[in-house]
Amino acid sequence: MKKLYIISFKREAEDKLLGYYKVGDLAIVTLQKIGENIEEISSYEILDDFDRKALKQLAKEIGW
Repeated sequence: MKKLYIISFKREAEDKLLGYYKVGDLAIVTLQKIGENIEEISSYEILDDFDRKALKQLAKEIGW
């Protein structure tokens, strides 16, 4: 889990995963899937509404 927290900050252009999504986005969604409250994760707290909605969409697309 510690590594997922570290990776969750990887949201720069060079961290692009697929389309708009970044490696950090997948880490945050994964943390949520394993039961973490993402609203308490500092990398999530700094996101704007657009990025938070994108994370919800990513979770939906993955099927989580």
